[in-house]
Amino acid sequence: MAGNRVLSALELAVLLMVSAFLEEIVRETEDEYDRLDSEVEQLADGPALFRAKIMIRDLSRRLQFDSPEVEVRTVAGLVMTVLGRVACMEDIVTINNCRLNIIGLKGKSITWLRLWILGENQL
Repeated sequence: MAGNRVLSALELAVLLMVSAFLEEIVRETEDEYDRLDSEVEQLADGPALFRAKIMIRDLSRRLQFDSPEVEVRTVAGLVMTVLGRVACMEDIVTINNCRLNIIGLKGKSITWLRLWILGENQL
């Protein structure tokens, strides 16, 4: 029985640790995508509603959001950068192929946005 070998306690411990580590990575990845799905709601009539604190890269993956290269990480930060001032309710900014409308504020912070992906005839 050349293929049957008994694992030592150390080998078993390492194997269990690696297994737990891989399971944690998979769970974190699944949680990240579950969180993303709960933060972005695609409406039937076209626009998407989402929390403004969402990371730009996550929104780009989820929707066809074409973001410029910027120093900020969240969509709220991007909108504030484009506006160049404190945001007001119902402000609208156009960034590349997208129109973003501020629909939620808490103090001076943007909390919710509506996004439309624009077609060529709308740009």
